[in-house]
Amino acid sequence: MSHALGGRSFADWLSLLFLVACWGSTFALTKTALESMTPLWIVSLRLCIGVIAVMAVLRLRRERLPRRPVLWAWLAVIGSLAVVPFFLISWGSQHIDTGLSGILFGIGPLVTIAIAHFVVPGERMTLFKLSGLVVGFCGLVVLIGPGALAGLGGGDLELLAQFAMVGAAAGYSVQGICAKLMPDLSPIQKSAGAFLCAAIISIPLAWTMEADLPLGASWRSLAATAAMGVFATALAGTVMFRLIHSAGPTFLSLTHYLIPLYVLVLGVVLLGEETSARELLALALVVSGIALSEWRGHARQARLASNENRRL
Repeated sequence: MSHALGGRSFADWLSLLFLVACWGSTFALTKTALESMTPLWIVSLRLCIGVIAVMAVLRLRRERLPRRPVLWAWLAVIGSLAVVPFFLISWGSQHIDTGLSGILFGIGPLVTIAIAHFVVPGERMTLFKLSGLVVGFCGLVVLIGPGALAGLGGGDLELLAQFAMVGAAAGYSVQGICAKLMPDLSPIQKSAGAFLCAAIISIPLAWTMEADLPLGASWRSLAATAAMGVFATALAGTVMFRLIHSAGPTFLSLTHYLIPLYVLVLGVVLLGEETSARELLALALVVSGIALSEWRGHARQARLASNENRRL
């Protein structure tokens, strides 16, 4: 069977869930890495480890990095758009609670659909799609707890950290759109080229802005950074580019809503935590929002395809 829920392939949904699992662990790993490392060095080391891993896969697959300058221009832009969110999340996590970070990060799908409507073919905004994303965002707020919104504002540092999280969400949205628009390369080529550019950008920044190498970093911090490099950067990056190609940046942005649910389910399954009525309501809202945004658009595509076949 070629299609599953909402007209997406099973591979698309599995890829989405894989990204949720990888990226859902990033916030906790970042907190651990920050115990003895500074944000920019976390980003730089994460990217360097990711580049080594993805280049090894590229070699095993006997693929090569692209040579055309125009492709490297696109990869440099996408790499820059990886460095910025990585740093903003690492820096912002020092100054605001994770719950508020999750809510602010949840604006990503709304930013994606707004921009993609104008620049990405086949990603037009519809009332159903927008309504679904809004319902999903409401579910995110309910899940984390409206009380987290009480942290909005605060002192200058807290306010800057909040803007950092919003900027990270917007950066990921623009990155996904650029990856969709750039000339076609294989997912592993895009991942290797983009992260190579990102590493080249981030190392001088870390050296200039945060001085010495983190030679005194603890093993816990280094292990957390290595895990982010291999799983949340190399593997997840390759899967991300494949998913953008097959399903589009708006579908990818649904990870922003599913990651908090992943954390909730992990707590129930591994730690035996109990769920509340509020959490079940949030689950229903997020799932309903995703179903609403996905179902209508693909029902319309199916009708158009059917009409086209009849004409032929």
